[in-house]
Amino acid sequence: MSAGGLKWLHELFPAYGFAAIEFPGYGALPGEPTEESIVAASEAQLKALGLPNERIILLGQSIGTGPAVEMAKRGWGTKLVLVTPFTSLPEVGASHFGGLPVRWLMLDRFESAQKAPGITMPVLVVHGDRDEVIPYALGAKLAPLFPHGELFTVPRGTHNDLWDVPEVVTTIGAFMARP
Repeated sequence: MSAGGLKWLHELFPAYGFAAIEFPGYGALPGEPTEESIVAASEAQLKALGLPNERIILLGQSIGTGPAVEMAKRGWGTKLVLVTPFTSLPEVGASHFGGLPVRWLMLDRFESAQKAPGITMPVLVVHGDRDEVIPYALGAKLAPLFPHGELFTVPRGTHNDLWDVPEVVTTIGAFMARP
């Protein structure tokens, strides 16, 4: 995401600065978008920010929740916001292609549910109950697995409209502002 693409986040949360992690194979970053390359790029880009860890709040949306959870597991940040997250990519695949053995076929897994119990920072999960891409049930299942996780359900929220809901912005802003 370009700096211009982050402008709307700064407008929503003017007290914060934002940096977007670019994944290999997307935009200008060369390479293949594998779990390993995305995690490596995420960590490298976080290091390049040069910010003290206590000034970092991780926010991931959709596929970006997988690397955000991994960065939290590695000790990055002080809070974690997950918008439309999943428990694992194989579970997302199984929800769409239940008759196929996707759990065995998927190489990139982003096993967020397995990592969640070891992440002790505050975590906010935001999910719409009508998400057509990542089922709401996966976000609802993930939130309580974090020792300090909380779920904010968006009634009638779909996968791509959550930032248009004022309560989402208010809830995320209040979460980020907590000491």
